[in-house]
Amino acid sequence: MIQRITKMVTDVESRLVNLVAMAGHVDQMTGIQHGEIEVEEEEDDPMKGVGPQVNAEEKEDVASSQDEVDDLLSSLGF
Repeated sequence: MIQRITKMVTDVESRLVNLVAMAGHVDQMTGIQHGEIEVEEEEDDPMKGVGPQVNAEEKEDVASSQDEVDDLLSSLGF
């Protein structure tokens, strides 16, 4: 199962790369120029995005305990 998913993800990735390459060629042929994209710099917090969301006060779809996570996984068949 994991091998099939890995193969599918690899296939999707290669198709997306081809799509981006084709879009770049279309821009070159038609002379379309795009403006620069502004990227906001974020703080260099190495722990940002690591681990579960535990602040349930801000969002109601955040698990507040391991028991809730276990219940969710068991309802999904895991």
